[in-house]
Amino acid sequence: MRKALSPHVFIALTAVALFAGLHATTGRIETNGGVGYDGVDYMRMLMGQLDDGTPVTELRPMIVLLNRPLYSRLGKPIETFVVMNHVYVFVLAMGLLWLLDRYGASTSVKWYSVLSVFLTIPVARLPAYYPVLIDLGAAAAITLAVACVVRGNRVGAAVACVAAALSREFGIVAALFGLHRDLRSHTPARQIAATYLPAVAAWVGIRLVVEFLWEGAGSLQQSEWLLRNREMWRDPLFVGFFAYFVLTSFGGLTLAIAADGRRFLTFLRREPEWITFSVPIVAVTAIGGLDTVRYLIWLVPAVVVAFAVLSQGWSGAQRAVLFAGAAVATWWTQRPFEPLSFAQYWGDWFPYYVITGEARELPPLQPQWGWRFFAVAAGLWLLTMATQRAVAPLQGRRRPEPLPEPIPAGRPEPVSRLFDEKVGV
Repeated sequence: MRKALSPHVFIALTAVALFAGLHATTGRIETNGGVGYDGVDYMRMLMGQLDDGTPVTELRPMIVLLNRPLYSRLGKPIETFVVMNHVYVFVLAMGLLWLLDRYGASTSVKWYSVLSVFLTIPVARLPAYYPVLIDLGAAAAITLAVACVVRGNRVGAAVACVAAALSREFGIVAALFGLHRDLRSHTPARQIAATYLPAVAAWVGIRLVVEFLWEGAGSLQQSEWLLRNREMWRDPLFVGFFAYFVLTSFGGLTLAIAADGRRFLTFLRREPEWITFSVPIVAVTAIGGLDTVRYLIWLVPAVVVAFAVLSQGWSGAQRAVLFAGAAVATWWTQRPFEPLSFAQYWGDWFPYYVITGEARELPPLQPQWGWRFFAVAAGLWLLTMATQRAVAPLQGRRRPEPLPEPIPAGRPEPVSRLFDEKVGV
């Protein structure tokens, strides 16, 4: 544990300082006295009982429970969420660093990846502007669970997967990720059940409690709501916004991954559990309403790992060009440290609400969104050109072998080295 902690604490603390800087410059949402929209329900759950929210927010009690000890000392709900969000930034950064360490990332890649993540809208800017949410804490729990799975820590994985399942509906993907990974490596069924059944039980159990004890039968209608949202895919503009946010959700990191798509698909074939992790998040986001920029936060462990693995196949010159281009893309698409107005909150982060008329203020979407679509398409093309000849041609397809469990003593063999040996890098 000391070896895993010591080189990473300074990077994680820098991420906390970066997040604090975003808090100081971005501004604060003014709706409901700075609490926001869903924040009203989380504040009620914090100050009162866990069943004081809505049927949906009551499915997410974990982060509220973790915030209660500090609230009992401060007595101020908004300040409690602000302080605890800084704690969750540290935990999220450490989880990402443990993952990067397991995949053999260099120190420079660790710095670059983690600091890039904490300049993005879903991970840092949105929680800074709208602090009374549980999304950042849920992302930390999911990432920590995935890191424990990859590092072979079964007790930690079991506990973290339960915390993730009780933090957000998406949290169950951490257990699905571990289940798929264990099945691929032929782990005994008893170990699999002991590790992941508690998370499944927690995920199902909280739904039963909310529907039959707290709110009454029929109160949860999430599936019907998701099915109704399929109609949005008939609007080309919604499709355009969705593609934009998927490509830029983590700034230059996601654009660089899309630019090196061939190797990315090869990586997914070698470790298909990342498909099991990512596809449910993207699929639910696609029909989950208009909050695309919020829902993609839970992809953060997959994005960081994919970027680290792919970057190891780039030559020195290509890495310099791609890192510089990705940094520019992150800065341009995420606009960190820029003060945010309420109109920009809707127009920049949730533009389809403006189209549907659900936003209270209607900022003009043109011409800035036309330039954004053009710039992202041009940036993706330039990054794709930079990844050409990045690696040797693949020599056929082979069935991936089970990954070994991490070595108990000493530094574990990086997973990325196993990947690169298989594809001839």
